[in-house]
Amino acid sequence: MTVSAYGGPQFLSSNWDVSLLATGFKRWFANQDYVSGTGGKLAADYGITSDWVVGASVGGQAVTNVFIPEQSGPLWSAQAQVAYVLSPSSLFQLQSGFNRQEAQISPYSYSGVWFGGGYQQDLPSGFSAGFQPAYFVTRYDAMLPAFGKTRSDDTVMLAFTLLNRRFDYHGFTPRFSCVFTEQHSNISLYSFTRNQFQIGLTSLF
Repeated sequence: MTVSAYGGPQFLSSNWDVSLLATGFKRWFANQDYVSGTGGKLAADYGITSDWVVGASVGGQAVTNVFIPEQSGPLWSAQAQVAYVLSPSSLFQLQSGFNRQEAQISPYSYSGVWFGGGYQQDLPSGFSAGFQPAYFVTRYDAMLPAFGKTRSDDTVMLAFTLLNRRFDYHGFTPRFSCVFTEQHSNISLYSFTRNQFQIGLTSLF
């Protein structure tokens, strides 16, 4: 089970949208504390025209892994995206990003790049739906002695989201997501196929 949250002030001007966010997450495995992280993120979007928007963000978190303490350490991230407004009710995005984990030992430290897209569509009766595919490439720094290999992963993720702004509880709207993930690793232990159903809350203040 994973819980994540972020929040912070948003600064708006005629062309700019800048957010300064506090971020955090916590994950449990078999009802035991597994991994958690806290940090911050700076994000900015700039409207080139009424149809085109570009943006970028940088962030960092202090990650603590209770189950495998050697995996603990700072996690840095950067992201860039471009969005095109197809119509007043639809939006298309392209995204790319970079992640860097500095773990306590080099076999658990890694660098990763990812590429993704997104399509969002407003539907009748207040519903909004989205589809976000992404591809991740993750390369670790050093060999895992138990396997005699330096870990290398390639991951495909497909996410579908649905919400309805008419469902409102004290300013919060539930958001439902289905996420399919397939990972191929040169170490078979880290290869998997996973299907997730997620429930979240979203709000604008």
